[in-house]
Amino acid sequence: MDRSTAELRQGRALNVRQVGPAKRKGGVALMWSTLIVLSALAGVVCGWILPGRRTVAWGGAVPWLGVLAWLLYNEYLVPYSGGGASMWPIAQLVAGSVAAAVGMLAAAVARAARVKLQTPARQ
Repeated sequence: MDRSTAELRQGRALNVRQVGPAKRKGGVALMWSTLIVLSALAGVVCGWILPGRRTVAWGGAVPWLGVLAWLLYNEYLVPYSGGGASMWPIAQLVAGSVAAAVGMLAAAVARAARVKLQTPARQ
C-alpha cells in the first residue's frame, strides 16, 4: 500500500499538488509533448510564411512568447489554488528555452523546404 492510500484511509486526503507528477493522469509527458508539438507547429508556420533572414529568429520568438503568455495567464488571471511560491520565471527559463529551440529548428527546416521548392530545378 502506498503513502497516498494509507493517508486516505486515515482521513487525510491529498490534494492534486501533493501527489507527485507521475501519479497524476496525463503527467509530465503530456505537458512536454504538448509544448514541443505546439512549438514545432509555430516554427513551421513562421518558417513557411515569413520571408527573409530573420525567419528562424521569429520561429524561436513566437513559441517563447507563447509560453510566456500562458504562464502569465495562469499566474495572474486564473484563481489562486494554494501552494508555495510562484515559480513562473523558472518555468519560463526552462520551458521557454525548449520551446524556442524547437521552434527555431522547425522554422529552419520549413524555410529550407520552402526555398528548395521555390527555386527551379537545374538540369
